[in-house]
Amino acid sequence: DGDALAPAVREHLPQWRFRLPEGGLTLWLRMPHGSATQLAADVEAAGVHVAPGPVFSVEGGSDAWLRLPFAKPEAQLVQAVERLADAWRASTPEARSRRDASKLLIA
Repeated sequence: DGDALAPAVREHLPQWRFRLPEGGLTLWLRMPHGSATQLAADVEAAGVHVAPGPVFSVEGGSDAWLRLPFAKPEAQLVQAVERLADAWRASTPEARSRRDASKLLIA
């Protein structure tokens, strides 16, 4: 539920912003940078399915937002946030640069 999801987001994604909803079963998360569309695709490989903001925008905007439902058991929600945090950290320009540098082979 939202009571489990909010602390997990605060712990694993402290730079992200959200407001607890007064009703409903979803939490909207605002990423400090990056593309929610790309992150949703990246994290799907880790078994986490989230919807990026553009899915809900008439003109395809809101790409800094992810919609995270909290209608799952607490342990699944925490694990989903952990995987989301891992995928987000791996998608930063610094992480990509390190990965690209590690692929460099000089022969």
